[in-house]
Amino acid sequence: MTGKKMDRYELLNELGSSPLGSLWRARADEGEALIRLVRVRPPATRAEGDRIAEAARLAVGLEHERVASIVEVLSDVAQYGIVHEQAPGELLASVQKQTLVLRRPAPVPLVLRIVTDLAEAFGFAHEQVGELPVAAPYGGVSPDEALVGADGVTRVLDLCAAAAAHADTWARLPRRAAYQAPEHFQKRKLEPASDVFSLAAIAWELCLNRALFLTTSLVEVQKRVLAPVKRADSVRLVGADQVPRDVADVLARALRADPGERFATMADFAAALRGCKAGVASHADVAEFVQRLGSPRDTAPGAPVESPHPPALDDAGGVVAAATGARTPQPPKATAPSAPQETTPSPRPAAARSPAPAPASPGAPRERMATEELGDAELDVAGVRTPPPPPGVRPRPAGGADAKLPTRSPRPLDGRPATPAPPKAAPPAAPKPPGKKPP
Repeated sequence: MTGKKMDRYELLNELGSSPLGSLWRARADEGEALIRLVRVRPPATRAEGDRIAEAARLAVGLEHERVASIVEVLSDVAQYGIVHEQAPGELLASVQKQTLVLRRPAPVPLVLRIVTDLAEAFGFAHEQVGELPVAAPYGGVSPDEALVGADGVTRVLDLCAAAAAHADTWARLPRRAAYQAPEHFQKRKLEPASDVFSLAAIAWELCLNRALFLTTSLVEVQKRVLAPVKRADSVRLVGADQVPRDVADVLARALRADPGERFATMADFAAALRGCKAGVASHADVAEFVQRLGSPRDTAPGAPVESPHPPALDDAGGVVAAATGARTPQPPKATAPSAPQETTPSPRPAAARSPAPAPASPGAPRERMATEELGDAELDVAGVRTPPPPPGVRPRPAGGADAKLPTRSPRPLDGRPATPAPPKAAPPAAPKPPGKKPP
């Protein structure tokens, strides 16, 4: 127990949070319930909160087997409470998080069951247009507003209230904007096909176990939503089944930028999904899957948390990009100065080999010799590639005037022999500037 209260309800434990507010399991004298606490904080205004509360009140009493019924709406100084009937389960957003952490995506038939349940619920909400004195209930589709019940049935929370918030301050949060249709950002009128787009985005994410549009920037979310969407069967991820072609066809149509090219209604979208060869799983299968996700052995304390973007695979099954901590080739780590690594020079023909230079000073284990040639440039004693000197200019010793040169350099750097040598070993004279006589 937390000791917190909302009106006559005692808040027992928080089930999850969303841009709209946190969801609590609560208890009153008449029994337990679910309460969505909508907090009004700047930049949100009281008028926006009143509009959401009024939309929720208009939905009180609406009954549907895929909708968590709203019982009443409470009002406080800085927050509202949308009270739902008690329905044990997990928020769909929490289920998504678990599948990402455990890298255990839901099989496609289970995804189709969850999505068709939601399609029925939102189809029912769309039918209320004209029946209720409330703005069209479009734009409220989000994993935060869906509850996967212990019985395997997925139900919609905050009916009408979530849709009323789509044009307010809450809609400018990236987590909420990531499930809006392109016409939302284009300031065009929303319609049933807008929610079809949003629900198809959820289906795409569940199938591939990764985010589609979500990122930390609202501007970047908008760019992703307005850009063409990859087909679901064009992405292969570690731990996820290949999305069947017919399922990918349905999602591709539902995610088109033009609303007129999508499915016109939620009923049409659901019918197309049911017609896929993968089939639709039973509610018992969904309940079992969610229960296994939440088992203690899968969520042991201290278990490593993976990134929400599993690595993609190439055609041969190799990892292309790993954002989940999967092992990928890494560049060799630099060796500490106290433990220098010995390198073996590449073999050369015996005739081309020259006398080996003296070893570098012990204080620079990774230094390369100043006389090692690399094409038309050289490496100085610090290992930095430097260009050759221009014609007629004597090269300076690397490291300054005090730098020590190798005792037996095959090609002296200062233009003079380091040790007495026969005339034939002397370096060629530097080219003389034109117009000057030799001394």
